[in-house]
Amino acid sequence: QLRPSAIQDSSESADRRMKELRSSKEGRGDIPLRFPQPHLEWGLLADAIRKPQRKISMTPWGVDSEMPGGAIRLPIDPAPLTATGIDRAIEVFYER
Repeated sequence: QLRPSAIQDSSESADRRMKELRSSKEGRGDIPLRFPQPHLEWGLLADAIRKPQRKISMTPWGVDSEMPGGAIRLPIDPAPLTATGIDRAIEVFYER
């Protein structure tokens, strides 16, 4: 099992090696100055680990609002599963 301090030590060690490598590559002109880094430094990783995770709860439409965590019922009915609406539309079309 990994200790949190071992993870931090390893990450900080990798950050130092990457900084040295980056400095030498910038000095040789292999990469431009201030070119984006190919990894996340420990400071950014630690911040992300410490941040509380955000959660989104989703429920289907029509959940009763009286239920704990329920949602307001929207005044929308599902479409009918039959083709009778098409027949009526054709009748109205010919009537006009």
